[in-house]
Amino acid sequence: MVWLAKKYYPYVARSMLPFLKNRAVSAVKIFSGKRDPVRDITSIFVRYAKYKPKPVFLTIDSEDQLLSLVFDHCIDFIPYVHKIGVDEPDFFILDLDAGSEVMKSPMAFDFIKYVTLELSNLLTELGVESMAKFSGSRGFQVWASFDNSELRSKGDVFKIYRDMTIAIQSILEERLQDKFDSMISMFPDIVHHGRKMTTSTVAHKKKRAPQILVDWSSLKPMGDIRAPFSIHYKTGLTSIPVPSKKILHFKIEEAYPLRVIKNLGVHEKAAKIKKCNPPKLILSGL
Repeated sequence: MVWLAKKYYPYVARSMLPFLKNRAVSAVKIFSGKRDPVRDITSIFVRYAKYKPKPVFLTIDSEDQLLSLVFDHCIDFIPYVHKIGVDEPDFFILDLDAGSEVMKSPMAFDFIKYVTLELSNLLTELGVESMAKFSGSRGFQVWASFDNSELRSKGDVFKIYRDMTIAIQSILEERLQDKFDSMISMFPDIVHHGRKMTTSTVAHKKKRAPQILVDWSSLKPMGDIRAPFSIHYKTGLTSIPVPSKKILHFKIEEAYPLRVIKNLGVHEKAAKIKKCNPPKLILSGL
């Protein structure tokens, strides 16, 4: 994976920087496992550039700095959802995490993609320009960037973002239930009568096992999320933006680092999200 990272990151460094600059970043450094150097890896999360005389957050503000870390065995980059010294998020991120019962189905990934597309379409209808991103593992996230100027007078912007997530999930669930007949024919072992398909309840993991969690837990001070184009240190897959029209057809193989390089233009275009106003329909109901 380190060899792949050294070949891959020079191509994507420029596209990653907007998601890394001016914010604290955790970089995951990997080495061969001590017990089994062929099959296992040891991972170290590097959160500080230096510790003395006081801890200083690791920041990445140039391509050279990013590539220097890659050549020091860092392959995964996880920035905060807010900039350094700023007490509000500038990324609005909805992380779709399928429960354990969903993942038992051979159609689990197709179900996640379907819900991701429905969420992306819902945000578009609410006037929000968003970016869908493969997590690098088994799920998707939907990202947006809001102008917070209207929100600051309403209190804690992090809480407002979390409340918006819960409200959006409720509308998403109504949207999915309206399509119940078609969904049960596509996903008969996942979709069932009288059961919700999504939830925004982060706690009670066993109860949400048959659902997809619309996770808001990164929307907090020092909340973090894997950067677009970063390599997931556990899977070796890239966390790449995916155009909405390609979500349903996306295959895991497209996230192989060397394949991403070949199709980089498509993913770079999908990664461009513009700052927009938060959805007024949601805010009026909070």
